[in-house]
Amino acid sequence: MQKHSRFLTISMMLVAANMRLPITIMPSLIQSFKQNFNLPNSLAGMLTTIPLLTFAVMSPIIAKLARRFGNEHVIYAFLIILAIGSYLRVIPSSAALLVGTLLVGVGIDAGNVLIPAVIKDNFLVKFR
Repeated sequence: MQKHSRFLTISMMLVAANMRLPITIMPSLIQSFKQNFNLPNSLAGMLTTIPLLTFAVMSPIIAKLARRFGNEHVIYAFLIILAIGSYLRVIPSSAALLVGTLLVGVGIDAGNVLIPAVIKDNFLVKFR
């Protein structure tokens, strides 16, 4: 069995905990966004569609980045993107909301793609 640090265990748990909430909270807030930002239905629907589109587009790119720079470094860089996107969504502007949602989708995608690989590499017992 490979050895891993408590820091790695805690950091993987924190990354995994932050991967879903920024996306799953959006449908319940759509009506509020439509009223506060005067968003048409089509633009409000994009708030739930953008993260799914980023998953489809960014997953192969993230896998290539991970091969080049390492899983942990790519996860860290994309967590920064996730944080920037989360902060942008707080700004009371429809443009900031849409760009922030895009960045949140991109940031979460790295966790979706790479956390299983990190867990496999560091936590699973390897059989011979």
